[in-house]
Amino acid sequence: MATNTGITSNDIYDGLSGIGQIKAYIGIIIGTIVSLILLIIGIVYVYKDDTNNFYYVDGIIKKSDCKNYETNLGDNNKMTFYKCNLLVSYTFENKTEEKQIFIESSKLYIDNEPIKLRISKKNTNDVKINDSLTMKTTGYILIGSAFLVFGLSLLYYYLTYKFKVFSAFSGLGTGISLLRGF
Repeated sequence: MATNTGITSNDIYDGLSGIGQIKAYIGIIIGTIVSLILLIIGIVYVYKDDTNNFYYVDGIIKKSDCKNYETNLGDNNKMTFYKCNLLVSYTFENKTEEKQIFIESSKLYIDNEPIKLRISKKNTNDVKINDSLTMKTTGYILIGSAFLVFGLSLLYYYLTYKFKVFSAFSGLGTGISLLRGF
């Protein structure tokens, strides 16, 4: 009686599943490292909040000189950006001041538009538009991203080890990706 020692479909299925499980194991290690980095940076940003380093004032754009340009985002999608030279007027320490500000933004600034400004406490000549995120907000976003990355890594790991078909498809995807590289 002859025995067949060739590769069976179960062997391929088990092999792909094994590759998928290895990929999930590597993924959770990388996901944990990335999550820890994001978490540490986020915590540093939350505790090193810079909002107390600035004065916040309302101002008005006296003169706006903006030039637009488009950036191709792919798939025939374009986004318009503006490079603006703004002359802003604001009141600080009971004095009306004017300052030239250069900004690149997706927002078009127009004459007589109200605007929020921030002035550095260390150098009152350092005036900027207050449209950026504070360090504290950025820190919270990074902390949220850390939990999201870790949660998705954990979900992928769980699905791979709980369902053999999921790990086999993951292994198949990895195999196809490797073949594309050659």
